[in-house]
Amino acid sequence: MVTAMTKQSKDKASAKTFYRCLKTDLFHSILGFISGIYPPAGIIILIIFIIYETLDKEKITETIGDFLEYLLGFVLGHLLLHFLAK
Repeated sequence: MVTAMTKQSKDKASAKTFYRCLKTDLFHSILGFISGIYPPAGIIILIIFIIYETLDKEKITETIGDFLEYLLGFVLGHLLLHFLAK
């Protein structure tokens, strides 16, 4: 009985971690998307994002992943802007 409860609590904790990661991943991509669509705000967002990521106490692999998420959003936003301009 105790092992089943422990497994349930671990499952809940991993689900919370998954949803937190999903929210932050989407947030990084949305910031990049905004930066790609509106470059003047994008410069400010990028500077704040770089400062935040350098001060954050994450593993370097997670920080690189965060930058890649931002870059993906930036590219998608820039492509959308490019195609709408035609």
